[in-house]
Amino acid sequence: MTIDLLPLEVRRAVLEGVKRHRIIAGAHSDGEGGVCPMVAAEVVWRRIGPANIELAQEAARAWDRYAEATYGWRPATRRHLLALRAMLEASILEDSAQTEMPLSAAIAEHERATELRSSADARPIAHTERPVARPGCGRARRWRPARLRAGQRAELLRARTGSTVSATNSR
Repeated sequence: MTIDLLPLEVRRAVLEGVKRHRIIAGAHSDGEGGVCPMVAAEVVWRRIGPANIELAQEAARAWDRYAEATYGWRPATRRHLLALRAMLEASILEDSAQTEMPLSAAIAEHERATELRSSADARPIAHTERPVARPGCGRARRWRPARLRAGQRAELLRARTGSTVSATNSR
């Protein structure tokens, strides 16, 4: 994409400008405060250099084509602005991710994750409980005792409530 060819400083400035200004397509400005993304960048172009200025002009033409501004200027639609922001953010993140993690740090992180996973797997599982879906709650689940024999259920109720329920009344 043309955006990826721009210097990182310019892409960041364009992203900030898009957030702060009303963006148009098809012209540098509309006379009412709307500007194209490259003008919104507010970059000191003399510092950027002539080769990058040509890239910025090509990016501006690509923006006009993308925003379908073939017959004069018009305000950018919300869809076009969201796409422009997404492309800029992805391009900036891609450049920022070029600094990779050292191999030793990656190995240490993997070992920590493996250790956490193995300690979580070592926890005892209560075999008297199982997940049961409640009707009308989608994927929500609650825990309740699994099926028990009549005598076990009465004992469980007695233990929880402290009451004296007989095995014959618990059904």
